[in-house]
Amino acid sequence: MAERKRVIVLFLDGVGLGPDDPFVNPLAVDAYPALRELLEGHRPVADTGRLSTAAAELVPTDANLGVAGRPQSATGQAAIVTGINAAQRL
Repeated sequence: MAERKRVIVLFLDGVGLGPDDPFVNPLAVDAYPALRELLEGHRPVADTGRLSTAAAELVPTDANLGVAGRPQSATGQAAIVTGINAAQRL
């Protein structure tokens, strides 16, 4: 029988991938050992870009989904869950 894999989706609403500067970006601080282990020592910051490790995928995305205006969490979450760009549909 094939090994079953488990997936945990970590979605931080309103948190973007900012600069690698701990004074302005809390994700640039070395205070998240479990996250750093999953990302094989990389920080979840803009300079890291897309990253694949044995245990995790970091995929920077455009929160606007190609639609002008402020990104809205409900349409972003709908896109993640359904694969449909809800912002464009509305």
